[in-house]
Amino acid sequence: MAISVGMVGLGQFGRAFVHSFKRHPDVARLALCDMHPQRLADMAREHGIHECYSSLDDICRSDIQALVLITQPWLHYRQVMQALEAGKHVYSAVPTVYGAEGDALLEQCDRLVEAVTRTGLTYMLGETTFFRRETIYCRQKVREGAFGQLTYGECEYWHDIDLPVSNLREVARARRLSCQRSKGPHHPASAGGKGKRMEACAG
Repeated sequence: MAISVGMVGLGQFGRAFVHSFKRHPDVARLALCDMHPQRLADMAREHGIHECYSSLDDICRSDIQALVLITQPWLHYRQVMQALEAGKHVYSAVPTVYGAEGDALLEQCDRLVEAVTRTGLTYMLGETTFFRRETIYCRQKVREGAFGQLTYGECEYWHDIDLPVSNLREVARARRLSCQRSKGPHHPASAGGKGKRMEACAG
């Protein structure tokens, strides 16, 4: 059964997922959300999407069924909790909890599990590496038996930030600046964000 999905966060990472969700056969309706009006309008126009929101507050008040949160890491936990309490299924980028340590980290994880149990909604932590081409290739080869009988496997991946095609140094710089400016609460998907629904932002 097809569902409605809202994508929150259209920065350098989040924008890469719009095409996939737009084409997914189980997504009947796709909305976009970002605090930057020009970025939101550009992405909406590029993908032919006419339902747009400028804050998490607004999209949480909509009848969208599920939210995809691809925002700054330190915002994930609070945004996931807000979305669940608003009655939305949630998919977020990694990590679920960022910045907390020790008992505080475990308490936040416990509160998230409790919220999912209480609401009956689904929360998914999205490890996007599962969908990388090389990962899909390896899974296919395992199914074909190309590696023989597997008894143990271990792997890791790394980001070579000095590759000419990598923008990760710029991403890190942008995240530092965003954190310094906002200290957390002013992202488009923040609990206190102000904004209005823009029905025809693809204009």
